[in-house]
Amino acid sequence: MGADLVDGFSPDVIKTIKKGVPITFTYDIELVKNVPFWTDKVISANTISNTIHYDSLKKAYRFSSIGRNVQNKVLTRNQDRYQRMASTLREIPIASISKLDPDQKYYIRVKAGIETDRFWFPFNYIFFFVPFNDFKTSWTESSPLVWKNEIETASSPFPRRQSRKRNSKTRIPSNGAVRTFNQ
Repeated sequence: MGADLVDGFSPDVIKTIKKGVPITFTYDIELVKNVPFWTDKVISANTISNTIHYDSLKKAYRFSSIGRNVQNKVLTRNQDRYQRMASTLREIPIASISKLDPDQKYYIRVKAGIETDRFWFPFNYIFFFVPFNDFKTSWTESSPLVWKNEIETASSPFPRRQSRKRNSKTRIPSNGAVRTFNQ
């Protein structure tokens, strides 16, 4: 699954990060089965938390991405890089293929939010200027999804042994996770 948050970094957010306040972009992701004439059913959900913290001693940004089957930590000095990492989701696992019926229609919906860490006394009064605390977007839905259990290729990327037939097709089994689907 992949998604991009557009215009997530306002000047206030950038200033707040630069002052050392940790900011977390939280993405709620759901795989939903379309049920005609009834409410749609959530098949699987994942929450990804992308946190940015500016380290003023090292003059670098610490970025971490945490969720179900997702864990990433990066230290960078490049402001554009941390903004791109925090506002972009790529190859996020959503559900096992075994949970899906190929004859049904599915879609993915994503909701994003910005949060600051909760501060203890006296910092909860010092950082009163954080105007975007607990901001959430509305749900955004994808187009209908399509997937394949196996990928067939004309040739294998691995060296062939002499005992194999030259024109045989190689099957690459899927890893059991649905990642990207749109056609």
